[in-house]
Amino acid sequence: MGRTKRIYLFNESHLPDGGWLQMCLRCDTITGGLLLFRVDQVEEHLLEYRVHLCSGCRRTVERNTDAYFDLVEDCTKVIDAL
Repeated sequence: MGRTKRIYLFNESHLPDGGWLQMCLRCDTITGGLLLFRVDQVEEHLLEYRVHLCSGCRRTVERNTDAYFDLVEDCTKVIDAL
């Protein structure tokens, strides 16, 4: 197996792109919380897509099916734009 590349999904902000704090993808709160969204295999490499979610949005997504599907749609749009 080749190397794993992590791709982080978050809302644009004034924060440095390489920092561990980013804007929550759902509500724009500054957070260090991450959720593994998806893993793709491209040739012999793995692409891990991790989404920045604050604890409140994470709870909502875990408890509410509509919020979960909204998150999937948002993440898919961001990934397709990459």
